Amino acid sequence: MKHFKPLMKSFLGVMAVLAVVSCQDTWKDHYSFKSDSNDPTGSLAQTLNDMPEAAKFVQALKTTYMYNGNKQLRTTYWQFLNDNQFLTVWLPDAESISDADWERYTSTSDDKNHKLVGTEFILNHIARFSHPVGSDTKERVKMMSNKTYRSVHDGIDGVSYQEMNIRCSNGVLHKLNGKIVYRPNLYEYITGALNTKSENGVDYDFKSRLGDWLDIYTLRTLDEENSIEGDYNPNTGLLEYVDSVIKSENSILKKYAYIDSEDSSYTMVLPLPEVWDSVYEAVSRYFTYESNEIGKDSLQRYWTKSSMITDLFFNNNIQTSINDSATSTLFKWTERRTEKYPYHVFYKPFDEGGLFADATVGNGVVDKVTCSNGTLYIRNDWPYSDSIFRRTIRIEAEDILVDNEEKKISSKPKTARYTLDSVHYKSARVMEIYASTRNWSVDYEIKNNLQGKYKVKFIFFRNSEKKKNTVAFNVDYLTSTGYAHLYKSTSGPNRITHKIGTKDTPDTIGIGTINIPTGNYESGSARLVINLTSLGSSSADESNKVWFDCIILEPVFE
Repeated sequence: MKHFKPLMKSFLGVMAVLAVVSCQDTWKDHYSFKSDSNDPTGSLAQTLNDMPEAAKFVQALKTTYMYNGNKQLRTTYWQFLNDNQFLTVWLPDAESISDADWERYTSTSDDKNHKLVGTEFILNHIARFSHPVGSDTKERVKMMSNKTYRSVHDGIDGVSYQEMNIRCSNGVLHKLNGKIVYRPNLYEYITGALNTKSENGVDYDFKSRLGDWLDIYTLRTLDEENSIEGDYNPNTGLLEYVDSVIKSENSILKKYAYIDSEDSSYTMVLPLPEVWDSVYEAVSRYFTYESNEIGKDSLQRYWTKSSMITDLFFNNNIQTSINDSATSTLFKWTERRTEKYPYHVFYKPFDEGGLFADATVGNGVVDKVTCSNGTLYIRNDWPYSDSIFRRTIRIEAEDILVDNEEKKISSKPKTARYTLDSVHYKSARVMEIYASTRNWSVDYEIKNNLQGKYKVKFIFFRNSEKKKNTVAFNVDYLTSTGYAHLYKSTSGPNRITHKIGTKDTPDTIGIGTINIPTGNYESGSARLVINLTSLGSSSADESNKVWFDCIILEPVFE
């Protein structure tokens, strides 16, 4: 990569290096349409300066300084447009800009935000290289503001042309009947990078509720390959860059949606801020951790917000029949086939009562924000069910090794075969548990439970000896003060026991509902312990052996 001498005479040389197309190229090398004119032409800056209708745009160019990253340069955009690299400029119509915006764009005051004016206004009307307009024009033009717009024969981003293909020595100029509106992408809007009003003219504070949290997980690094090197700092000995390209990567968005990418197209759905607050309070209770849990507040905040954003994002490019059903970015066909509940699917989203439907009567969309890479719908309610994160916990017995030499308990995976409706034969993997003595006791640790009520069920199959077994169950939960008994078989003549293995079909045993006092989701070690105890008997039809399939904890929705 080419090195530049320290303290260049101007930033113009840098910009010339950035241009891939040489300034010595001819007009025909740059444009697909024919130009027979041999008249001398001025630069983009000179051409604009000769247009009375461009007076204010010229003033903005002359009074706004360029930036390299967060460092303000001594070069104005006027000097930039006088340089010999090739650019395309779309001149906005002065009538389309409000007086307040013109004052902001052309201000020479000390508090002027040069970077914002440059990005939002000037660079949003300038693109590198040649972008002529002809009868067959259909392209996506990336402006120097990093926004991409659709260009066709009669306009760009829906704005029509007054005049096209004005030839300049260092580029081409198009005159518009309006302006190209700079819109934030969804990520910029949520994180508050730009204060854009909704269609109803409202400024919503999603930044403090969601944006700041998302931004924590964004890693920004220098893209050395695409940055322009300067010289070495004599004080630090480090290489400095005169034009830095920064790469951003968000670890959360990698899982859900690339709403920070200008090349993507998404739909987002968020509730009004006050609705978000009430839902956050309700959902956070499920992620209440024990007082002695390390980082409990951070865990609660992370998993509460992670669960709330589960179905906020919809990739517009992969919807097969959006009017019939919309699938969020976490939708998977494999999950759809294995789960009874169709997670991440929303039917008839535009019909009354649908996810994207207006709140003409009752609940629904009350406002929206159009962004550069999609649309944000704002609802007056929370359209999602707790079932998207309060999932059934299923522990397959064959996945857990039960081996206690002291109690001489043995276990090994088996395949259980059974008859269903006397017709279909199926097989299931189970754990065979037995001991040299009649009585044995095993513990199963359950991880990733939430706070709240669960129905507890066990599934067994008839063992190979075709004999039944009598078992008892206990459920304990480790709190900061010791184990709490959530379910316990009583002793004596009233002891609760369950006979299993009396039929060829799967044997489901439910012990009722338990109320788990706190959650331990993704916190490490398990706190919930379920015990199975085999009870001795002298009966000839009983066996010491069980074929255990799984433990199921179903959340109770009240």
